[in-house]
Amino acid sequence: MTKRNFSKTWLLLLTIFLCNNHNLFCGIDTSKVQIIFGDKHFANRNTEFQKIIGYDETGFYVLRKEFRYVLEHYDNNLNLTKAVYPKLYKGLTTFELEYSILFHGELYLFTSTQRIKKRVLHVETINKITLEQNNDRRVFAEFQNFTGNFADFHFALSKREQKLLVCGQILAFWKKTIIQEVFVLDKDLSVDWKKRKTFIFNQRIPSERKFFVDDNGNAYLLGQTYLVGLFNFNLDMKNQFLIIGYTNKGEDIERYYIKLSGKFIRELLMESGNDNNLFCAGLFSESARYGVSGAMCFTVDNNINKITGQNFVYLDPELSQNILTEEVHSKQVMVSHKANYLHVRKNGNFVLGVEQQLNQNYENYNDIILFCFRPNGELAWRNTILKKQSYNELSDEIYCSYAMFAPLDENKIEILYNDNFKNYSLKPKKRLRSFSPDSKSCLIQVEIDVYGQASKHVIHCRKKRETTPFLLEFYDTKTNSIIILNKRHIKYKYSKLVF
Repeated sequence: MTKRNFSKTWLLLLTIFLCNNHNLFCGIDTSKVQIIFGDKHFANRNTEFQKIIGYDETGFYVLRKEFRYVLEHYDNNLNLTKAVYPKLYKGLTTFELEYSILFHGELYLFTSTQRIKKRVLHVETINKITLEQNNDRRVFAEFQNFTGNFADFHFALSKREQKLLVCGQILAFWKKTIIQEVFVLDKDLSVDWKKRKTFIFNQRIPSERKFFVDDNGNAYLLGQTYLVGLFNFNLDMKNQFLIIGYTNKGEDIERYYIKLSGKFIRELLMESGNDNNLFCAGLFSESARYGVSGAMCFTVDNNINKITGQNFVYLDPELSQNILTEEVHSKQVMVSHKANYLHVRKNGNFVLGVEQQLNQNYENYNDIILFCFRPNGELAWRNTILKKQSYNELSDEIYCSYAMFAPLDENKIEILYNDNFKNYSLKPKKRLRSFSPDSKSCLIQVEIDVYGQASKHVIHCRKKRETTPFLLEFYDTKTNSIIILNKRHIKYKYSKLVF
């Protein structure tokens, strides 16, 4: 063999070796997760959102809005099998789509119409094979107008998808009055209980309203009722939140006012515990500027109708340092904040996920800070995961942030986020590189056990011009699988992660 032929043979063998060992150079741990990719599609530039509304043994269902709504079905290999535009009119009557969900094996479509003195909510079923409407539209409820105000609709699904909350709410700001008609639904949309209630407030009515329902049928409304003014920051009460709880099949209705002495409540999340009580966790600060001082938690005890287990955990730079990398940087103060997730675990503990944001589109240290609370409010453990991303809140396509996957019958949690490919090259870097969706990147999985010990893995490497994981949100709570939308400009495809 000549030297030239030997060089060609050696180059060919080296190329084959590099291709076959691409996972080795990327550091991919294929034993941790199985990833399935679907076909590539092209979306209309007018697409407003894509939302997964259900998952069954045949695949999953997506509601997408372009210039009009479209229902789609993808099989278990993530390939598009059918797409149908729902008919939202009958004669001269036009229906407004409010909500669509797969609930106890049936696919439902909620629509509404506005009349002179009332607003009507309709519901109908969808054939899961053809995605066509079954022509069984019926009136679900009618909500009479109040002092010229009409109802808006809110929907919430319980964690194990056993209960569906439908609330028609009328906000009469000038009368400081809220009228709520609450329905908690079971299988076949049978009414577990319903209640109509009028609330009158001395101060402003709750803003930033959040609705929550648990699998026992308890429903809750969270809102802010007071915020200190510009010229009275010296007052002891800075702001005030309100929780309205419907428990015992709607027979017991309680108001819980949450206020701190000399502290600002920045954000609150709700989660139902294994003991049928409501656990709340969020962030607080001791000044009016951006930033938080720590995390707080408390429990709404439905047995005695009181708030118990209140606790405050202050941020400590030494305790908040990352245990996954050796890098230490000085940006430990959360200049901006966002409480993303609150999950209950099998042992009854609660994990709060918080992300740091600097409100700029460069040199951001979007660290993930995790707090694990026991049911009595004590801190079990805390952890910090460092990540550096180019974040832009004004953009409609946010590839940063993260997703927390928490299987309902386990104690571990999984965290997924995009990272710069160069942070995991063969040569160790002393400084984190910033992630950008326009460059090579990788998908990171962080597995955290019951004691807060973390392990980090690269589960997918992405080339420069490929689609990027867009909305890192899991859907299916019945199996250990996550469905992710991958997008680049108008190109998109779905991927499925099986743990």
